[in-house]
Amino acid sequence: MDRMACVNLPAFPLQLLIRRHPDWKTLPAAVVDKDTPQGVILWVNSRATRYRILPGMRYAKGLSLSPDLRAGVIAAPEIEKHITALTERLRFFTPDVEPSQHAPGIFWLGASGLSLLYPSMKKWAGLIGSELARDGYHWTVAVGFTRYGTYAAAQACKKILVFDSAAQERKHARTVPLVRLGFDPVLRSALDQLGITSLGEFIDLPATGIRKRFGPEAHTLYKLAKNELYAPIDPLAPREPFAAGTTLDHPVDDVARLLIVVETLLESIVASLVEENMAVAAISLSLTLDNGEKRTERLRPAASTIDATQILKLIELRLQSISLSSGVVDITVEAEEVTAVPRQLQLFSQEPTRDLRAADRAFARLRAEFGEHAVMKATLRDGHLPEARYRWEPMEKLPLPSPRKVKARSLVRKIFSKSIALLSWSHRTGDGRPTNPPQYHGRQHHTGRPFFGIEARPPEDMSRPTGPRAGPGVIGPYIISGGWWMRRIHREYYYIRSTQGRWLWIYYDRRRRRTFVQGEVA
Repeated sequence: MDRMACVNLPAFPLQLLIRRHPDWKTLPAAVVDKDTPQGVILWVNSRATRYRILPGMRYAKGLSLSPDLRAGVIAAPEIEKHITALTERLRFFTPDVEPSQHAPGIFWLGASGLSLLYPSMKKWAGLIGSELARDGYHWTVAVGFTRYGTYAAAQACKKILVFDSAAQERKHARTVPLVRLGFDPVLRSALDQLGITSLGEFIDLPATGIRKRFGPEAHTLYKLAKNELYAPIDPLAPREPFAAGTTLDHPVDDVARLLIVVETLLESIVASLVEENMAVAAISLSLTLDNGEKRTERLRPAASTIDATQILKLIELRLQSISLSSGVVDITVEAEEVTAVPRQLQLFSQEPTRDLRAADRAFARLRAEFGEHAVMKATLRDGHLPEARYRWEPMEKLPLPSPRKVKARSLVRKIFSKSIALLSWSHRTGDGRPTNPPQYHGRQHHTGRPFFGIEARPPEDMSRPTGPRAGPGVIGPYIISGGWWMRRIHREYYYIRSTQGRWLWIYYDRRRRRTFVQGEVA
């Protein structure tokens, strides 16, 4: 009898949501069907169930049970994208991989004929689990002989369960509670009133009364559980890559001539994508040069598209921005595809007057010409020091502005990517003048005037160094100290008005006895 395995990623959409928001791990979280108070809860984590927040509730009701409830929408295309990626990764362990069409996160794998590659089925299942855990997924794997038997076992086991015989699998499956098997709540409630709580008690019911009393869906489920609807694994055939290539008769280094060849290849790829109802998410352009060097360039349009002209323009920008050591003798173009989503026709346009798609196309052209990290955005994060409270991340799309009404407009605080050392003082004479002139660090004006227009003064007492002297043009100090977990710090921050009328944001580092410019207020 052929062996098979069931890989279970429980509450798969919820796992995707937690991966998107890692800070929700310690909070009650749920996946809803739409982002409104009346959205229906589809999946919940264990912390949510402690507050009796269950699937089927409205988000507003769940929020009344726990004000800390966090919820989000995981769209079907996103789920499909991750399932496709996982299917490809699971093919490393067996060629036969069938993702479930009804339960996202369930995969059936062919496990026959692997004894020469793996010492045991348990070792094989452990390697699959390690691969999934590397990406942060929660998983279980059951290896057995039937489709529903392995499914039931995977739903109830802790990590890995391997059956040595079909009888052992059937015996274990009978003990699995119905609440773990995703039965319809109405059916499960009706069975619970009859005192039926396990799969074994369910399949012991007379077959003739199942359809009549509980309906055709329950009857189909009954026959699956009894293995009367046996179906072998129907593996998902690997998709052939959407790629095209050609070998040139002689080396070509002219961009215009290369684009003519690329355009022909790209048009054939786009035509194939349209037939499969797919669109281009990214393009990989592989070039083999006459001297044997190989070069691959990856480009992403602003959004998935089937517009070959738009993609060709990005390729042109990239080819013009790179230098090739010799002529090109071989070209290969490969597309990364996504499911094409047709735009809905609207009777009245609800789109904003600002064309965000035009901005996204401009960003795509910048990335094509200057590289993937040409368009970045600052993202806030927790940090002890001002320079640690943000980080730069790639900006994929331009979001809509969300202005708020405020009583007083806030001043913009600009921060330098790296603090600039202003000056340092050595000893001073009795009349308050330094024995050595101030030493400027970093950039300075070529005229020799004080950097940033600050008439900075030396500390009043070198034994107890202080920051700038108080006055009408100085606000502070605001002290930041700590850092014992890495490097102890003590900074005294000031807002100081320069001789040029600019308000600068500076700090005096007491431990280093130096003044730095952190930024500027505008």
